[in-house]
Amino acid sequence: MVDHSQLRSAASPILSRLHADTGLVVHLGVLFGGDVVYLDKVAGRNSAVVPTRVAGHSPAHASALGKTMLAQLPAEEVDAVLEPKLSRSTRSTISDLETLHRELARIRSRHGLAYDNEELAIGLTSVAAPLRSADGEVAGLSLTGAVPLHRLQRTAPFVIRAARHISEQLGTGRGAVAVSPARTQATDNLLSRVLRTLTSDAWV
Repeated sequence: MVDHSQLRSAASPILSRLHADTGLVVHLGVLFGGDVVYLDKVAGRNSAVVPTRVAGHSPAHASALGKTMLAQLPAEEVDAVLEPKLSRSTRSTISDLETLHRELARIRSRHGLAYDNEELAIGLTSVAAPLRSADGEVAGLSLTGAVPLHRLQRTAPFVIRAARHISEQLGTGRGAVAVSPARTQATDNLLSRVLRTLTSDAWV
C-alpha cells in the first residue's frame, strides 16, 4: 500500500494550484472496497457546496473520481468490490453493473478521464483522472463544482496534467509524462487563457 501521507504531501501544492486556477473544489482520493475515501479536499469558499470531507466515503460508481479509479481495475475485480445492484445517489447514478462496465470502457478509451453529471449530487458535475504511486496503487484527482458539464470539460487537459505531475512526484513511470519547465509554463499560460474565456458566473 502507498503511504497516504506521502501521497497527500506530494499532491498538496498541485491541488492548491488547480483550485486557485479554477475556483472549483479539488479532491484527492483512493479506493477502499467499493467506496472512494477522500484523502484531501481543497475547496475555499465553496466547501459547503460540495458535500464531502477529508476521510469521508462516497460510492465509487457514483462519481467521476470513483469511476476513474474503477476503470484502472480488471472487470472481475470491479465485480468483486461492488454489489450487483448499485445504490442510487440521484436519478442519474448508474445502478447496475452492466451499464457501469460500459461506462468504464468509455473511460479507458479516454485514457482514464471520467465525468459525472449530477450522479453523486444534484447540481454538481465532476471531471477526474487517475494517478499511480511507484508501487502501482491507483489513486485519483478530481475537479467538482456547480458547473455545466460542457464548461467543465474545458478543464479536462489540466486535470490530466495535474494527475501526471503528482505521479511524477511519487516516482511512478506508468502513465507519467516528463514535463520540462518551458512546457509547464506554456501549459500554465494556456490554462489562464482558457479560464479567461469563461464568463464570471460559469463556476456558480
